[in-house]
Parts: sequence; structure tokens; C-alpha cells
Amino acid sequence: MFLKAVIKLAFTDTLAAWSNRAQRAKLRAGGVALHPQAILILKTNNYSFGKGVTIDAFNYVCVVPDATDPTYDGGLFVGDEVYIGQWNNIRAAGGVIRIGKGTMVSQMVSILAANHQMKRDQPIWVQPTERTRTGVTIGEDVWLGAGSTILPGVEIGNGAVIAAGAVVRENVPAFAIYGGVPAKPIGIRDAPGA
Repeated sequence: MFLKAVIKLAFTDTLAAWSNRAQRAKLRAGGVALHPQAILILKTNNYSFGKGVTIDAFNYVCVVPDATDPTYDGGLFVGDEVYIGQWNNIRAAGGVIRIGKGTMVSQMVSILAANHQMKRDQPIWVQPTERTRTGVTIGEDVWLGAGSTILPGVEIGNGAVIAAGAVVRENVPAFAIYGGVPAKPIGIRDAPGA
């Protein structure tokens, strides 16, 4: 039964990706460089992409209402000149993700707007979204290193750097450099002229 549900979900998402040609054309007309092998699941109008955004190959970008409670609409707002490299997983279901101007998302990064609850009385995959920590805000001129994971409820300040492989579960101040699992401060970006 579980395998059937997973196959149905994968098939449904694949069909949605193939059927959103009009959305893709609109994004391209708005100045988004969208690789043909990027998968965008846009089942809500709660999204915007700034000018000069690049979404490279094999990204999975999902902006949908929360499956367990459709009153919680997902959202994705990407500023100008944002680069989203290859193989990233951006899931804006049950929360809103904001990515500031000039941010660089490396490869294999996961940005998650919400998580499932984890009560013991039912399987996790049927549980509603955890509401205590939702959404992600990433400031301007941020660099998310390869393989980093940004968990729900996190705010990353302008100019911050997240090291490769880091798991960010707490807020990151502006211009801080964070790394590790869980991510901790490991440095600070030099001031101009330093």
C-alpha cells in the first residue's frame, strides 16, 4: 500500500511537471533562465521569481498547498539575480520560502518550509504538518554550500555563508559563516577593505 502511494505521488508530480508549459513560458518571459530539466510543481499562485534568476538542471521546486490542511498555502518568493544550481530540493508546502536578491544556492541543497509531525500513534507519512516551525527566510547575498540543508523556521541573515553539508536548524546572523551538523558559527565574512 505504501509503495502504491509513493508511485502514485511520483507519477502525479511528473505529470504536473510536464503539464506546466504555460507557467514555464511565463517564467522565461519574466527573465528567469529555466533549464528544461528542472522540475517545477506550481500548484498555487503564491510564488514569484525576480529578474535574472537561474534555475539549473535537475532541480525539484515544489510550491503547493499543504496536503494535510489546504488552508496553509505554500509559497516561494525569489529575488533578482538568484542562482539555483543543479540537483536542489526546494519544498514550499505548508510554509513560505523567501530567497533574497543575489543569493547563490550550490548543488544538492534542500530548503524545506515544513515538516510532518512525529507522534507515535500513527505513521509519519499521514501526519499533518508541524505548525510550530514553518517557512524559511534567506537574506540577500547568501551562499548556501553544496549539500546543505535548511530546515523549517530558519532565518538566514544577509551576506551569510552556509558551509557544504551543514544542517541549519537555528537562525544565522548576517555575514556569519556556519558549518557542521547541526550548523554552528565557524567564522564571519570580512568587512569591506579588511
